[in-house]
Amino acid sequence: MIKNKCENIGLELNFSKCEFFTFGSKRDATAAQEKIVVIHFSIKILLVNELSLLGFRLQSDLIPNAISDKINVLSIMQTRLYFLSAHHAFFC
Repeated sequence: MIKNKCENIGLELNFSKCEFFTFGSKRDATAAQEKIVVIHFSIKILLVNELSLLGFRLQSDLIPNAISDKINVLSIMQTRLYFLSAHHAFFC
């Protein structure tokens, strides 16, 4: 198991940053998810619409979701710009 191998060389996994996704039948996915939760409760189990690699969605039909996510982040950034002084905002 990865956890044991890491401990052998002095590394520690940060389970709160781990993500898990299963392919296959719903029954197989449910069984796998139950085993993952036993390993550590904070491992995030991803849904198909959350799959991404280096910030890019893995399925082309999910591009509208990705655009929506980016728009939400930009909206938050826009509202926070008002809290910066004009001098700092100019250099951001």
